[in-house]
Amino acid sequence: MAQKRADIRLFLVWLMMGVGLGILLGFWQGLRFEKIRYSRMVDGDTFWVTSLRDGSEWRVRLWGVDAPDLKECYFEEATRVLEKELMTKSVTYERMGYDGYGRILAKVLVDGENVEDKLVATGAATVYTAFEVHDKLKPSPEYIQRLKGLETRAKEAKLGRWSEKCLGSK
Repeated sequence: MAQKRADIRLFLVWLMMGVGLGILLGFWQGLRFEKIRYSRMVDGDTFWVTSLRDGSEWRVRLWGVDAPDLKECYFEEATRVLEKELMTKSVTYERMGYDGYGRILAKVLVDGENVEDKLVATGAATVYTAFEVHDKLKPSPEYIQRLKGLETRAKEAKLGRWSEKCLGSK
């Protein structure tokens, strides 16, 4: 009888630990992958969002890409490309960390597709290898290599930042 009670207690302890671990993992994933609503643009690689979970607002910086800054060729076009992607579609992001400006660094998915891929493939952004950032915030070599392949095709097709208009203005 005492052995049976001990077995039941042990089972309940393991069950509670399993449930607790499941809740913890679910919470952690909820912090990393979050449903958001686009609020407003900053530029071609940074924008404001509102969390659908709690209504908080955050600046999000695309991870692994760099769009033209104000006064650089293709700034307005790149900003419009990103805004068009974000405006009426389902936006989700995977939080990778925070940069020195307090922005969320994130891989952004629009209707399940990686928006960074689309920006690089259309010449609206270039690959940002982030050599000066902490190792934990650097995109993986595989991720960078995939983006570099898209960038090469955009250069060959003279799209966006790689167009004659932009290359001739340097």
